[in-house]
Amino acid sequence: MVRRAEPGDPQRTPPPGTRPGRLGLLLRDRRLRLAFAVVPVCFLLALIGRGMGETFVVFLLPLQEDFGWSRAEVAGIYSFFFLSAGAVGPLVGHVFDRFGPFWLFLGCILFLAGGAFLSSQADALWQFYLTAGLMLGVAAAGMGTIPHSAILSRWFRGRLGIAMAIVFSSIGIGNLLLTPFAQRLIIADGWRHAYLVLAGLALLALIPVVVMPWRRIAAGREDIGFNVAPRRSGPGGEAPARTWTLQSAVRTRQFWGLFMVYFLTGNGMFSVALQAVTYLVETGIPRIEAAAAWGFVGLLTPLGMNIFGWLDGVIGRRPAVLLSYGLSLAGVVMLWITGRTDGQVFLVLFVALFGLSFGARGPLIAAICTRIFAGRRLGIIYGTVTVGGGLGGASGSAMGGLLHDLTGTYDLVFAYSVLALCLGILPFFLVPGLASRRD
Repeated sequence: MVRRAEPGDPQRTPPPGTRPGRLGLLLRDRRLRLAFAVVPVCFLLALIGRGMGETFVVFLLPLQEDFGWSRAEVAGIYSFFFLSAGAVGPLVGHVFDRFGPFWLFLGCILFLAGGAFLSSQADALWQFYLTAGLMLGVAAAGMGTIPHSAILSRWFRGRLGIAMAIVFSSIGIGNLLLTPFAQRLIIADGWRHAYLVLAGLALLALIPVVVMPWRRIAAGREDIGFNVAPRRSGPGGEAPARTWTLQSAVRTRQFWGLFMVYFLTGNGMFSVALQAVTYLVETGIPRIEAAAAWGFVGLLTPLGMNIFGWLDGVIGRRPAVLLSYGLSLAGVVMLWITGRTDGQVFLVLFVALFGLSFGARGPLIAAICTRIFAGRRLGIIYGTVTVGGGLGGASGSAMGGLLHDLTGTYDLVFAYSVLALCLGILPFFLVPGLASRRD
């Protein structure tokens, strides 16, 4: 009979030199292995979901040339994609909370592949609004930051901001990878063939969805306990935390503070982003150089997300937020100056400052929302908050175009961007709880 080792028994101590290192201990912990797997899977799904929709920028000109539609009519397809992705946020959160990530991701992948396939067969403008606009917009929302924020909040606490920054950076990387890929497909065999290939690519996302243990992932780490918010100590000791619902969340200043941050920041950033390349071309910069400059903005966006996710834990939330807005404001000013000088230094500064801060607030806002409204209804709560981002991006791009058409210059566009960004900072000072970091 084999004797069972008792505590302190020498048999329990491994020979010298055979004790596993810290990495080995981590890899032996099944809970931690699953936590490490969650981040790349969420990253991949978000990359495909959002990246597919962003490829429309290279379909715009071929569609306009083939069908003879106006630029505004074709560009409206992408606007409808943006609005659709924002409008279905609450529905995405509800489906996640009610049915779990597996059924949500499965349905959105089928929507994504179906939207791309039907786009390859479309011949009327309304059909593209339905397929490349609505269907891809719904899929992008369902495979984007809303479900992934809810998932990550169940697996990370102290490093939640960094984990979210990694996943949020998939938006920029997806744009960098899939947009040139789609352009090459269009050049080789036309836009219909390109949509067919993208539909097949979307179906590849079924592999991690089928393989991953989503029920276990949705349950989260036992030591975090996602079903309730973190306990708060008081004079009488530990008190049970509040169980949040959407109805109770919308009655708080924190909810509307986050909503307005998304709305105002979206106005400030997209009023400039939509017209940046056109502005550079009209100031005398060659088209290829202007497009390359905007490409570098997309290249720096994932880096900036991760930097500010790291700074959130190093210098604190309010300093990190203020620094991100400072870079955005400086970037807008550098772009405005670029049109009034012949040097390239201001263009380089614009690319660096605007690119590093372009998506910096997204992971931070998601981390704040998950800390304040942690619980089983986090999905629908955060999904509703993101409606502010959809409305802000849509209204900002529309307002930028309107101001340019009314004045014939970009001066008011830049002024509007600066004003909106300055207003976007205010909730972090006026709303209690938004600037503290206790996650």
